[in-house]
Amino acid sequence: MQPQPRAYLASLRREMQSLTAALDPAAAGGLNYCIDQMVSQLIARDEAMGALTATLENSLLDAATAAGINLAVPSSASPTERRTEMLKALEQAWRALPLGSAQRKALEIESSRADDVFRKQFSEISARIARELKEAPSPAGWDLTIKRIEAALPSLLPRWEGARVALLKPLAGLHAKEIYFLDLTLASGEIESLVLRCDREADLTRASVADEFPLLSALYARGFAIPEPLVVIKDKAILGQPALIMRRVDGVEKALDALKQPERTIADAARFLARLHTTPIEGTGFVDAAKAGGTADMWLRRIARQFDWWQDMATEPAPVMWRARRWLDDNVHLVANAATVVHGDFSLRNLLLGEDDGISSVLDWELANVGHPAEDLGYMRLTVESIMPWETFDAMYRAAGGGAVTLEQIAYFDVWGLYRNLAINATVQNFFLNGKTNDYFLGTAAITYYPGLLTQLTEALEGVD
Repeated sequence: MQPQPRAYLASLRREMQSLTAALDPAAAGGLNYCIDQMVSQLIARDEAMGALTATLENSLLDAATAAGINLAVPSSASPTERRTEMLKALEQAWRALPLGSAQRKALEIESSRADDVFRKQFSEISARIARELKEAPSPAGWDLTIKRIEAALPSLLPRWEGARVALLKPLAGLHAKEIYFLDLTLASGEIESLVLRCDREADLTRASVADEFPLLSALYARGFAIPEPLVVIKDKAILGQPALIMRRVDGVEKALDALKQPERTIADAARFLARLHTTPIEGTGFVDAAKAGGTADMWLRRIARQFDWWQDMATEPAPVMWRARRWLDDNVHLVANAATVVHGDFSLRNLLLGEDDGISSVLDWELANVGHPAEDLGYMRLTVESIMPWETFDAMYRAAGGGAVTLEQIAYFDVWGLYRNLAINATVQNFFLNGKTNDYFLGTAAITYYPGLLTQLTEALEGVD
């Protein structure tokens, strides 16, 4: 039986406090206080959201009864089945509410902002704890050891015969996959610096690192600035989870305010994306989904899949998600004119930069897919517009070979990106509260960001309606 959220939060408090045992007593005392406050806030939010959910359900009950919608769910159903059926029934009731569009939008805004106060308070507490624990990433939830890696090396590449692990360092931060710096001392004495990316025991994104290997191999062979993929490990028996080993590249991640030559970064981004969006799909490992029934059908399938995923994982109703799905379906014609390779999460946090702020490598391809160029351009838009007019960037992109992309298409992916991220976020939150993952950074980020994502989605829909 899965632990209930409050019981798990209490155990989480004990686990987190155990991490402070090696700290200076004064620092440990302050951190333990923050942990206690954070968990108390989580419990309070659990209670508040329970009350909010009950209120929403009671409000919709009258509308459901009037419309003849059956909200009864068999008591013999599992908790997951009951939640799924209730959400489906609530969607029907929501559609049946005798409200004008202005009233409906007002209710959506109110529900999506219901716990903004909590989010701001919790964010401050979470940020302080994250600063204290940033050098103590969560360990793998499975048995990854140096001995296990060394035993596997000879079967992976011939030159790794007799190699020894000189460094295995997990990277802290918000990563959907587990990431390690891996240094090998070869039999010749040479040091090889690598990155090991592994699937998590809890599947947060429903995609495996093994799926990235064909794409990365093709792009690297075509001269793209990405880490060289060396080995893909699909068999869980080798390391415990599917894994991907890549060569480590020089460069650093930089925040926007740390860029000394931001125009150089943006110009490189325009050229990289233009080339990516015109590279042939053939040979990348992707099956061109658009050929299965057309680009519109491809997107309709994805929209439905993300909604089903969110509905299965969501711990509370969110009418704005139903509205977003309808809007994405109704406006799919905006993005039915192109199908190209896209990164899916192209932003500063996924770029390694050189001393001159030029792009040395593009990372994290787990959301790459056959899609529309506007998806990548939309992810960069806020960063671009803080540095130069969008028209200037668009001209750079087109001069490098990119096609025409309209602001309406970019707005479509503003909505899509939030909609997709809410499905992923709901999964992380669900797994964390139910004890399927013990990753503090991911769990607290999901709980902190989820209400804000709902607010942003509501505002994005207001901007396009």
